[in-house]
Amino acid sequence: MDVVLVARTTADPMTVSSSLRGLIHDMDPELALPAFRTMDDVVTDSFGQRRFQMALVLLFAAAGTLLASLGIYGVVSYSVAQRTNELGIRLALGALPGDIRRLVISQGFTPVLFGLGAGVLASLGIGRLLRTLLFGVTPTDPLTLTVVVAVFVTVALAAMHVPTRRALRVDPLQTLRQD
Repeated sequence: MDVVLVARTTADPMTVSSSLRGLIHDMDPELALPAFRTMDDVVTDSFGQRRFQMALVLLFAAAGTLLASLGIYGVVSYSVAQRTNELGIRLALGALPGDIRRLVISQGFTPVLFGLGAGVLASLGIGRLLRTLLFGVTPTDPLTLTVVVAVFVTVALAAMHVPTRRALRVDPLQTLRQD
């Protein structure tokens, strides 16, 4: 059987621990004295496993976000590369860079919006099953869902930036000479 002694103090806990050690030693000199720990240390140790799990979840979420952004970049970049001649002809016929930018982003954003919609619906369904694992947030928390959608929209826009710039650098004369 373990014996636990809890002492509440407003003084420095380490100062009180030395006084308690002396009192315990005076009562029974042969009694083994355990290490004294503050309640902050006990609470911190009790959350160690949960913190590790949450750090692991955060790592997987960051890896998933990175993979999603690389996937968006790859698809939009491939689409722009396949349509280089078309975009060059549009520029040669008088399309403004803003029109080309809007075209590339809107066509790249369509699958992203479908994916976000499916993801939000899936999270609402799965969130009800995982309700017991959520602390301080509900599965339908509008702030959390809004922040997640905003992060993925920002990631998608960042992933589309380079292919969009590449589309704007298409030389219309070079394109017309090729055709």
